[in-house]
Parts: sequence; C-alpha cells; structure tokens
Amino acid sequence: MTEPDSQSTTCELRIELPADAGSDTTLVCTRRLRDVPGRRHVYEAMWGDLAVVAKLFCHPTRAAGHARREVRGLAALRDRAVPAPMVLYAGQLNDGSHVVITLRLETDVTPARAVTADRNEAVPWLDVVLLAIANLHAKGALQRDLHPDNLLISRGQVCFLDPALVRLSPRAVPRRTALSQVALLLSQFPRLTAADRRALTETYAIARGWRPTAADSDRVEHLCLSHTRERLRRALKKCQRSNTREVHATSAVFEAVFDRRFLGARASDEVAAQLDATMAAGVALKAGRTCSLARVDWDSASVVIKRYNPRGTFHAARHTLKGSRARRHWLNSHRLLMLGIPTPRPLAFVEVRQGLLVVCSYFIMEFIAGRELRDMLLDPDTAEADKQAVVAQVDDMLRCLGRFRLTHSDLKHRNFLVCGREVFLTDLDGMHEHGSALLYARARRRDLARFARNWDDTPEIGKRFTPLPD
Repeated sequence: MTEPDSQSTTCELRIELPADAGSDTTLVCTRRLRDVPGRRHVYEAMWGDLAVVAKLFCHPTRAAGHARREVRGLAALRDRAVPAPMVLYAGQLNDGSHVVITLRLETDVTPARAVTADRNEAVPWLDVVLLAIANLHAKGALQRDLHPDNLLISRGQVCFLDPALVRLSPRAVPRRTALSQVALLLSQFPRLTAADRRALTETYAIARGWRPTAADSDRVEHLCLSHTRERLRRALKKCQRSNTREVHATSAVFEAVFDRRFLGARASDEVAAQLDATMAAGVALKAGRTCSLARVDWDSASVVIKRYNPRGTFHAARHTLKGSRARRHWLNSHRLLMLGIPTPRPLAFVEVRQGLLVVCSYFIMEFIAGRELRDMLLDPDTAEADKQAVVAQVDDMLRCLGRFRLTHSDLKHRNFLVCGREVFLTDLDGMHEHGSALLYARARRRDLARFARNWDDTPEIGKRFTPLPD
C-alpha cells in the first residue's frame, strides 16, 4: 500500500484464511505498515504469487463493521471512477477478527518521501495530488483523514487509501470545506514556502473551475497554521505516553519515555539506573555546574546523554511544576522535526525523583558529527555553493520559528551544527512557544540580536544572512 513509514517493522506472520478464500489459504505477512492497537493492523504480505496488503480488523465488537465499511468505501470510490486498491478477499478469521485483502500498488513517489523531500520534489507531487483531490471533491467524495499516508501515486494515478473515512455526498464538496482540506494537506509539508502554498491553492481552484482569489490563498494560509498547531498539540501529547514509536515507563524513583528502537530489548529501569555509569564510560563533552554531556557508544551508533544536574530544593520544585529541562528538550525536538527543522533525533528523557520532586533529568539524542556554523562559513576550503546552501537553510529556520512564534533563547553559532549541507539546531531546552504577540515580539528581538552578535568579529559573514523583521 505504502512505503513503510517510521512505524513499520519487518515481521514473519502467517495467517490462515477460511476455505472460501480459494486454493491458497495461507497469507504470509512480511512487514507491518501500521498498527492501531485494539482496532486494526496493516501488513504487506504475499498471497500465493500476489503481492498484497492485508488489513486485520480486531476490535472485539466492531471488527465486522469496520471491515464492511472498508469494502464499501473502496467500492464507492471505484463506482465514481476514483482510483482505489482492488479488493481481492474479505472475510472472518478463526479468531473472530476480519481481514480485507487488496492488491498492493506500486508507488511512483512514496508519501513519506514526498513529505521529507526538498520542496522542489514535494511541489510536483502535490500538484498531481491536488488535481486528484479536486476531482474527488467534484464527485462529492471527502477524505476525512487527509494525510500523505492515505494517498499514493501509482503509475501516474493518485489512489485514495483508508476508504472507511471517505464521506460521500450527491453534491460537490463546497468551497469552504474544500479549502480546509487543501490547507490540511499542505500543512503536513513544512518545507513549502508561502508562495508554494499560494500557487498550489490556485492549482486546486482552477481544477474545480473556480477563479482563484487572494481571499482563498489567505484562508488556506491561516488554516495551515491552525492545522499545524493542532497536529503539534496532539503529537506532543502523544510522544509523552506509550505508542507505536515510544514507550513510557515509571517507577518509584523515575519517569521516562524511550524511543522503542533505541531501547531495544533492554529493561527501561536498568537503562535509567545506569545512566551515570554509562556517561562515565563515554567521552565527556562538557562538565558544567548546570549540565554535563557525554558521547557514548550505543549498539552500532553514537548517542549524546545530557544530564541536567541537581541544584537544590527550590530548583527541583520549580522544574517539577513546569516540567524538567529534559522533558522540554524532548518536546521541542519533536516540535522542530514536525516543522521540518533538522535537530538531533530525540531518543529518550528520564526524570529522577525524590518523593514528589524532580531532582535531576537526562536527555538522550543521536550524535551529529557536524561543525559549528561559524567554523564552516569561515573555512576557505568549503565550496561557496555549500556555504550559500547553509545560509539559506538557516534563513529558512529563523523564518519558520517566527511563523510559529517560537523563540530559542540562545542562538549562538555553536547551537547550529552543519553536517554536509544540512544544519541542525541544538540546545532546545530553553525554546518557548508564545501565545502573547507582545511577549513573542520582545523575545524574538532578543533572539535575533543574539544571532547577530555571532558575527560582530566577522561582519562579512553576518551580511550573508537575510535581515528578518522582529
């Protein structure tokens, strides 16, 4: 169905189908594509010689209804000449769950690739997709869960997946609802510029036979912000509890969230208890009064552990109430990655408690073997094209932070790590999202002033960056 996303895992699972499935009743699942615990599991599989996608509906009381809705949705799309996967089999398994098997489609450009790609790749993908969405809307079909993983381009045609969430109407989707859908899709492509979003909105409007207007573009731009903030709110709440990607763990003395791939088969309490020893066995990067950093080997990779040191009862009480610095770093790392701003991948945070107070915390992230921004820009051996690409990326970062009213609090050049042509923003525990425009404007001025001070001794570098409004 789709290229495996970050949730997908290889597996070896054999499912025996009922006799009415035909001569070959063994379904061999090779990769789990999606997992919604207690509701459905989606697998890539082989059924005889056929490459298929199998959806297993496992809700204890609603599995049959979910499967029927899936089949009806696919049939309704095909009846309206909207491309959709072909159903090969639907039935009940011996354990009471229901399965729907569809032919696996070959993808031209995978959704995950389109989202993370440079805008020069994402825009052509979206041009094709928006034309198909306009056709879908004109036929009265509305995909209520419109996100890239529910769309797939196969042999030049856009196919709509997850049909159970398609709402059908005898009339075309009205303008206001349609523009909200366009904004919902575009909001999931953080590397688009405002000009890109305006051009793509016009593409959709023309496909619907409408005259593009500035009001339409303004509305889509406003809704993109709203949709992104809502997605961030849900995602930041989700990444603090157990889910497909992370595992939440607690004990009498700690609370933690670990990336499942990072944790592996280790016990969370053992990892948490041994963090100081693990840091001591690694390479010390910093040993300060407020925090300490060490690079350690972890399986086949290097990671960085940052310990926020104990600093007394008052400090502990304050960070217990407002959240530890490690937790804030974890949340802000996820926030930036969702906004398309590179930052070292967060792997875990651990809060150590004494009674009710958080007295110490740890943040674990991937190690980035990069150079500091100023060193890279001053290096005479670095190609000018690489320097220009890095400067453009930093400009885009600062604009994106401003668009979402985010301030970093310490934009010194050492917090920009350059690896190749990619810039990673680090040291995120002081980052803050502002609800007040007044407080944001004041903090933004401080951020930009701190960034400008990086180049007091090298004004030729400072001139490379685009001046930004406060």
